[in-house]
Amino acid sequence: LKLEYEITAAKPKMFELVADSTAKFVYAEYIDGAINYYKNDFTDEDPNSEIIYIKEIKDENGNVISTEEVRRQDNAQENILIGHIYPNTSIFEVLSQIKNDMSCMRVYAYSIEKTSDEDGNVIYRESYSLIDPNSSADDDDPFDNYKTTFFGTAMKIVLYEDDTCTKEVDSIVGIVLGDLTGDGKVNNSDGQILQSYLMDEIDTLDLGQYIYAGLVSDKDGEKLYVNNSDGQILQSYLMDEDDSDFNSKYIVDTNE
Repeated sequence: LKLEYEITAAKPKMFELVADSTAKFVYAEYIDGAINYYKNDFTDEDPNSEIIYIKEIKDENGNVISTEEVRRQDNAQENILIGHIYPNTSIFEVLSQIKNDMSCMRVYAYSIEKTSDEDGNVIYRESYSLIDPNSSADDDDPFDNYKTTFFGTAMKIVLYEDDTCTKEVDSIVGIVLGDLTGDGKVNNSDGQILQSYLMDEIDTLDLGQYIYAGLVSDKDGEKLYVNNSDGQILQSYLMDEDDSDFNSKYIVDTNE
């Protein structure tokens, strides 16, 4: 009796990046008016490193007393995002940097609405809407719409168990530095929003998850604030004729 077996690799249950991905997993959270933002320093060696960053625990005098590893989880984690995505990058290009089967992924656009309840209290409603991968204009290409639509800040990529896209197994939100509108571009609209924020005409709650895109000076660490240095860098970019590579041309790493 001869038995034949077919060996197939298990489908990953969380997002994995391709080996040469320019995108990075990052950690970002908004707490008490400040942003904690950490780049993945291990990306060059392993883009799928479980360790996102090593957090220093300090005493009241600022002395490091211990360290703590922040790791990716086996399912969606709220503060693990995907960053280092250039403006004017299509959704298809972003998904191509992810090792998982593209047919099992869908992208959702983010929106935030400021309204009030029946008592007049201001409330904010966040929502996501599906961006259809196919525009129906080209039945032969199931991802034609993803090839012509830019990936914007706060868009959410959802990984499903199979191509029926019914059972979610992981999700991650993206950051495009400088894109405060979520359209994947960096233009005067973003500059106006950042200026309004810096002049206290709008606050962080009005921006929702778009606030992370305001850290264009690429600050890295705890208790960061979007401030005038970010406004100046974004304005310098908008006044320049060459807008082909926003990150490498204008993003300044304050740690170097």
